[in-house]
Parts: sequence; C-alpha cells; structure tokens
Amino acid sequence: ALDAAAEQECQALVVTGEGKFFCNGMDLQYISANVAQSTRIQADAENLMKRILTLNIPTVAALNGHFTAAGAMFGLCFDQRVMAADGRGLFFVPGIQIGLVYSAGMTELMKAKMPQPIWNDVLCMGSRFTCKELHERALVNAAPSGDGLLDAAMEIAH
Repeated sequence: ALDAAAEQECQALVVTGEGKFFCNGMDLQYISANVAQSTRIQADAENLMKRILTLNIPTVAALNGHFTAAGAMFGLCFDQRVMAADGRGLFFVPGIQIGLVYSAGMTELMKAKMPQPIWNDVLCMGSRFTCKELHERALVNAAPSGDGLLDAAMEIAH
C-alpha cells in the first residue's frame, strides 16, 4: 500500500485490518522459535513504521479492532486514528506483563504520540484502553459506529 501510495500520487492513505484485530503485534511464538530472525523482523517492523511516519500524505488508521503490542505502535504511526465506538477493540502494550523490553525507537514513538500520563499507564502499568477512553484522551480522533468506520476514515482522509 505504501509503494502504491507513493507511485500513484495518492492524496491520502487509509489502512484497516481484518476481523477483530487491526494489528495484534508480532508473533512472539515464532520469534521465540526463530531467534536468529528476530532482529531482522524487529528492523522490518520499525522500517514500516518509519515509512508511515514520514509519508508525505495524510495517513489514517481505521482501527477495526484490537491494536496491541507492536500493533499499538503501528496504529500510533498514523496521523489520524478512527475507531469503532461500539466495537470491542482495545489498545494496550503488554510488555510489563510478559517481560518484553521495547527498542529505543518504539519507546520514543510511544512517548512522542501519547501524553505522558497515558504513556506511563501503558508502559509502566500495562493499562488497557477502550475506544471511549482513547477518544476522551484524543488518541483516537473519531469514534463512529462500527458500520461507519471506513466512511469516517475516508472522510477524514479527504
């Protein structure tokens, strides 16, 4: 999608997920079983996030469900976030619960995109946030009904 956006001179980029997840992060079982590849996987994830952060057009995440762990950071990369108000999607970073240490780049991304009290709750306490809570704290820019998620994201993109 990023290559197509750059090649076709798009005016904006809207990204959504499938099913009940926008992005659930990395497959930790795979990474644990393939330690030699984990550094490359981490670098690829950070390069994808860098491309979204530096894209020269507006970017909108249509958060159709959970965005957690590295998926939470992926969602934070977008200029605008839209999440279904009536969905069950959650935002959280479970590092503290499962003993993960995030890279300097991912930690700085979270610090840059979240107000300090939320950053503290997310990283140090492992707090989980609903759409309503994210919208109240301005981490989600719009909270339409589930059926209107893509329409709302497209409207923001225009």
